Amino acid sequence: MPDQYKEDKTEKATPKRRGEARRKGNVAYSQEIDFVIMIMGSIIGLYCFGPSMREQLMEMFRDMFIKMNNPFTPDNMTEFLYTITLDTLKILAPMLSLILFLSFLAHWIQVGNLFTTEPLRIKMSKLMPKFGELKLLKKDKMVKLGVSLGKLAVVAPVAYFSVTKDLENQIRLMDENIVQVFDFICMTIYKVVFRISEIMIVLAILDYAYQKWKYEEDLKMTKQEIKDERKNADQDPHIKSKIRSMGREIMRKLMFNEVPKADVVITNPTHIAVAIKYDPESMAAPRVVAKGARLIAEKIKQIAKENNVPIVENKPLARILYKTVELGSEIPPDLYKAVAEILAYVYKLNKKKVARYAV
Repeated sequence: MPDQYKEDKTEKATPKRRGEARRKGNVAYSQEIDFVIMIMGSIIGLYCFGPSMREQLMEMFRDMFIKMNNPFTPDNMTEFLYTITLDTLKILAPMLSLILFLSFLAHWIQVGNLFTTEPLRIKMSKLMPKFGELKLLKKDKMVKLGVSLGKLAVVAPVAYFSVTKDLENQIRLMDENIVQVFDFICMTIYKVVFRISEIMIVLAILDYAYQKWKYEEDLKMTKQEIKDERKNADQDPHIKSKIRSMGREIMRKLMFNEVPKADVVITNPTHIAVAIKYDPESMAAPRVVAKGARLIAEKIKQIAKENNVPIVENKPLARILYKTVELGSEIPPDLYKAVAEILAYVYKLNKKKVARYAV
């Protein structure tokens, strides 16, 4: 049954599914990318800070040997250990800071700005795995084992040939001083690690591509899951409220756009405003193109003033129109006479010819 269920997951994950997975810390992540960035960055850091660190180490060892020639007491022994610890931290501080920065950089490159404590939560399902999950020959484990063996098969020969290539120079080190021996060892380590890192870059890219593919496969959904998600989204009260709010905002903007085209705005005068438009050629009766109370009424009056639309105060008519006539609807016959009088008054003020109007 589980295999059949998994086979049915053929649909790409929805944005909601991806967002939930990301919040839980479930992202495509490659440990090989971390390894390459840490190793390459550390090698570059050692190349830059190495000479300074070597000089500081040599100086610390000189001071340490000098102090060791003196007899130790409980007091100077504590001071001796404290000084060595402090000097060591000072020497290692640049590299430790670089490694810390590289760890954050490797994480940011792969997952961006993501911080979640979800993976740290204790879950009983992890402490008590199912019997089927105890199989050693699982696909993921076999892939990881194959990758590890592949890395070993490639890295080991590279490291071997890189070291044996300078075998003749290594024999000559017997006649060199300790500083030259130290420099030679450091340069050999640089060469070996740098050559290994070049190979690891290719392996890291391949591993990340595999992790990305596996992540997408694990996130896939069944058609039923997508249907259920859409159904739940439709039933979500928050989403419904947001949709209604967006709808009201759109209708309000459309309504405000009709106010400059109106013939008159009838007001309460402060709490209600109703915009009326009448075109004898296309309308059987005057129509309410905008209406509102309080702040919306103020906005309607403001737009009317800006566009020279007459504003007429008629409290009873404004209340009746606001309560009984829907937005975009024609006024009822019992209000024809009252509205006609106002339109006639407006036309007279504007010195317009009174249009044909049936009362």
